[in-house]
Amino acid sequence: MGALCYLPEVIAAISAAGAVYFVISLARALINGMRGTAKCPECRGTMHKEERYPYLFLLPVSFGESYTDAENYLKKNMAPIASTAEIPSGRRAVRAEVYICETCGAKQVEFTDFLLVRGNEDYRGSYTFAYEPFASRMEEWKIMHGAGGRV
Repeated sequence: MGALCYLPEVIAAISAAGAVYFVISLARALINGMRGTAKCPECRGTMHKEERYPYLFLLPVSFGESYTDAENYLKKNMAPIASTAEIPSGRRAVRAEVYICETCGAKQVEFTDFLLVRGNEDYRGSYTFAYEPFASRMEEWKIMHGAGGRV
């Protein structure tokens, strides 16, 4: 009976430690996002944004619709656009930003799905994937819009 009477305190301490770890991890991720950096999934090194301009792609999905298997859906359905002015009313788009690891050279791409509402971006989701499956889409955007694409 003696050891069991401390069980609630032990559970509370473990829960508090988990909450503190979660808050620290969240704060670190937010700070990295503001700096334009991320942690490399391969070597845990620091990844920096590779390009100075974000890629924009139009999606064939409207305001209230959703999609599953984001990686395959995005690979098949993204259409390159030069600016948010090209987004039709009620249609969603994704902004893609490429990150490269300064240590091992690995690349990944972060997609932010949004709906343009009265000139403001209404956030719909964020996805991070390896760069290689999307490399042809990024090259297609560069060919069509190059560094001159405006956001």
